Amino acid sequence: MADVFVSYKRKDRELAAVVVAQLDFAGYNVWWDQHLTPREAWDDLIERELNAAKAVLVLWTPRSVTSEWVKNEADYAKSLNKLVPTKLEACKVPLAFRRLQTADLTSWSGAPGHAEWQKTLKWIGDLVGEPSKQPTQKPQEHQAQKDEIVALHGYLARLRDELAEATRERDHAMASHSVSVAGRVHAELLRLARLGDGRSIRPAPAVSVLAVRVHSTREVVSRTINLLERRGIIRRDSDALFIISPQRLEEMIA
Repeated sequence: MADVFVSYKRKDRELAAVVVAQLDFAGYNVWWDQHLTPREAWDDLIERELNAAKAVLVLWTPRSVTSEWVKNEADYAKSLNKLVPTKLEACKVPLAFRRLQTADLTSWSGAPGHAEWQKTLKWIGDLVGEPSKQPTQKPQEHQAQKDEIVALHGYLARLRDELAEATRERDHAMASHSVSVAGRVHAELLRLARLGDGRSIRPAPAVSVLAVRVHSTREVVSRTINLLERRGIIRRDSDALFIISPQRLEEMIA
C-alpha cells in the first residue's frame, strides 16, 4: 500500500518524476501511474490505489487543470479528506479547489530544503504519519541516485526557461491575429537565430518542423523559404541557415 498517490497530467511526467524522487528520499512509498501495465484495468487500479493511499498529492499545472482525470482524482481525494494540493507552475486552479490552501512550488527546482516543499512534506506527514520506509541515506552514499536527481533538477529548470522564452516569442510574433503564415515563418526564423548569434540557425531547421511551429503546411513553408532565398534575405547550406538581412526579415512580419 502506498503512502502517497501522485495525481498529474501525463505531459508533466518529467516534473512529476522530480516530486516522486524527493518523496522517495523522504522515505515515502509512492504510487504513480508509471506502475500501470497493459494487462491491468487501469481505471479500477487507479481507484483502488486512491482508496489505499494515505495522502493524494495533486500537481496543478496549466496542463493538469484541464484534465478531467486529474480533477476527478483530486475531487475524490478531497471527499476522503486526504488531498494535498500543490501548484507546480503558474495556473488557475479549478474552481472547486480554489478555497483550499495550496503549496506554491512554482519557484521550486527540486531542492529538498525549499520552504514550500517542506510545507508539502509537513501536510503529507500529518496524513501519513511515519513514512513506511527509512528515508534514503545521505546523497553521498547513493551517488548514482543523487546524480539522477541533479539531472532532473537541471532539466526542470531548463524546461521552465525554454517555456518562458517560447511564450514571450510567441506572444510577440502572434500579437495580431492578422499575422500571415509567411509572417509567422519570418518571426520563427528570427526567434531561432536569436537563440544563437542572431544571424544563423544551426542546424538548419527542417521544413516539416517549421510547419508545425507556425501551424501551416510543408508546402506553404517551403515556398516562403524559397522566396526568401531568391530575394537574398536568407541563405542555406548543408548544415545551417543564414539570415543575410535580419532588418528586412523583421519588416516582413505581417
